[in-house]
Amino acid sequence: MRRILLLPILLGAAAAASFAGLLASGGPTAELPPSPQQQQQPQQVDLGKVFTYYDVERVSAELEARGLSLSQPAPITDHTIPQYCAYYDAEADGGLASTSYCTTSGIVDANGITVGNVNLGGDTSSPVVAVIALDPVPPIGTGRGHADAIFESVIAGLVCDCWREQEPGGFESVSAWMAKAESLLDESADGRPLKSTISGLGGTDIILEAAQATGGYQWTMFILQ
Repeated sequence: MRRILLLPILLGAAAAASFAGLLASGGPTAELPPSPQQQQQPQQVDLGKVFTYYDVERVSAELEARGLSLSQPAPITDHTIPQYCAYYDAEADGGLASTSYCTTSGIVDANGITVGNVNLGGDTSSPVVAVIALDPVPPIGTGRGHADAIFESVIAGLVCDCWREQEPGGFESVSAWMAKAESLLDESADGRPLKSTISGLGGTDIILEAAQATGGYQWTMFILQ
């Protein structure tokens, strides 16, 4: 039986509290500046609930087309749920909200190695957040590995296959968004984590987190509906 590694949000349980503090006040995180296209975009209509727990099947199909696979979702039923399905909410106490129900699926590469997780959290009937947490991956100069493909697959499977048509934030692709975040992270004098948000794509908010890590970068994406 293949063993699936569970990846907590960012750096694990110890980082959960500091993660809340980072996002709550805009404190020691950097934010991508809005592009001219983003400033001019009209407010998108809220489309309501976009994805369900069953839509991991669409994500799985998208990943398979890119040479990756996704394990069957497994519920997390103990006290560690906040480590895997917490999400940013400015109205929540401390700026970080958790969920009462959480499932996780392992992302596996062609060599059978788990390289990340797709976590869906909410209540038992409907998710409110998808958290995609990846193992540290190399910088763009040496190839960002599977990170671009994974984020593109999850967005296409859970939100819409419409990024290139809409170019949210003025970015022609998810890869271009990540490259800009990576560039700003490298230019940061203190190496603090960076957060960037794109709102309106398919009625969701998509938050990209990038942080320096051993061997490259730690990438985490949150899709809120």
